[in-house]
Amino acid sequence: MSADESLANELNTFFARFEATSSSANASSANANSANANSASANGNGTIGAANGACAEPTIEQRPFIITESDLRRVFKRVNTRKAVGPDGICGRALKACADQLAPVFTDIFNLSLTLDIVPSSFKRSTIIPVPKKPRSSDLNDYRPVALTSVVMKCFEKLVRDFITSSLPASMDPLQFAYRHNRSTDDAIAHLLHTTLTHLDNGRDRPQSVWVGNCVSSILTLSIAAPQGCVLSPLLYSLYTYDCTATSSSTIIVKFADDTIVMGLISDNDERAYLEEIKHLENNLLLNVSKRKELIMDCSKKQEQHYQPVRISGTTVERVDSFRNLGVHISQDLS
Repeated sequence: MSADESLANELNTFFARFEATSSSANASSANANSANANSASANGNGTIGAANGACAEPTIEQRPFIITESDLRRVFKRVNTRKAVGPDGICGRALKACADQLAPVFTDIFNLSLTLDIVPSSFKRSTIIPVPKKPRSSDLNDYRPVALTSVVMKCFEKLVRDFITSSLPASMDPLQFAYRHNRSTDDAIAHLLHTTLTHLDNGRDRPQSVWVGNCVSSILTLSIAAPQGCVLSPLLYSLYTYDCTATSSSTIIVKFADDTIVMGLISDNDERAYLEEIKHLENNLLLNVSKRKELIMDCSKKQEQHYQPVRISGTTVERVDSFRNLGVHISQDLS
């Protein structure tokens, strides 16, 4: 086995490391959600709806989701031909040039997929390109996985995304969740999206491999996560983290994609609100402790205060004098 092939297999296993740990948690969470949440379904005829109840306010429009040839033709003709080809080998140039001929065929396939709640395995497969996060990568964690997925599936996802966002209340920005006063509305929308995508993907069987140099790793089949580079991934991630907001007036949570900062004001040496915020953020999220840093800015003129260490999953978070966030170095003295 060559060095590239060995690295590809190591990276593929590393990128799929959350698969095993999440399976049991997902099963128990799904059972709890089905027992407590109001029913929402993606029926065999493609109809998406939410039952009237505590989390259905305001009412989300209920209408059948049927893909038309004209809609799919429009999406095909807007395909970016510069995008890389996915594992199925179907290039965007072919879809764009032959949109009139291919639209009827794929319209039938997509509508059948919605009816049967099944997505063809070839559409779900992804090839991971490991992109180095730093000039010299010495660890598997130094690579960012970027997925090459089917261009056909991206077109399908765009139609699904457009339908979902058009079903949201018109008075709300579908990607802004922090300022909604009615929590049940958020739950209804999140549940609607989760249920729809779960039925489309069946929550399993997404083949993945890693491409390094001229070598491709062996295939692993995943049932969790949304590949980076997919059309629906930003919307799914925004919905998944929409309720990661501060619970105390003395703390704020600043998010930029998956870069998250918890900032707390500690007065009279009282750290309870700050520590409770971190504990709340940790709930139901798998945090990478090795990447977490804590920075304390003590502007008091009194003698140096001693603060409790932050612990996540039993591991103490490293306390530093400065850290880098979104390309900017922030130090204790703000210099």
